[in-house]
Amino acid sequence: MALTIRPQNNDETPPQKAVVIRTIFDEIAEMGELQNFIQGYLKERFDQDDSFRREMIDTLADSAPNPTEIVEHYVLTRLHDALQNFITQAQSAPLPR
Repeated sequence: MALTIRPQNNDETPPQKAVVIRTIFDEIAEMGELQNFIQGYLKERFDQDDSFRREMIDTLADSAPNPTEIVEHYVLTRLHDALQNFITQAQSAPLPR
């Protein structure tokens, strides 16, 4: 996932260009190979480390040329969970009269 750092500009200094920090994962994702790289070399870490998994899914969503199965599954799972929560709350709420 690329990180953009925008320098603060006060009236005394001229505007500066933003610095974009990219990772090797961004580069691999842009080539369309990050999912294969994860499955081949980082599967155990991806399966066990939630923070790493979210970072890789964000990178895939931001940088991959085409949607990947991992991103689609993650988005659909989050949507399912949100809708389940909504339905549960709607069913337990009192009906307006």
